[in-house]
Amino acid sequence: MWGAYWIPFLFVAIIFALILSAAAAAVPEEETTVERVDEQRLEKEERATTATLGIFFWILMVVLIIAIIASYV
Repeated sequence: MWGAYWIPFLFVAIIFALILSAAAAAVPEEETTVERVDEQRLEKEERATTATLGIFFWILMVVLIIAIIASYV
């Protein structure tokens, strides 16, 4: 398209966006005056979310490292 290779740029942009989204810190909730009804359930959900994002981040890193190694083979 217009004499330029645009797929590598698109691929790098997608990878960059995935890394940013995986590494982004969770936004802390604002303190409210409303008492939480089920504190343990919310804490369990937060831990599950954190674990899921952590696993996604490391899988993404492994896939990227494999892609880098594969490009040299």
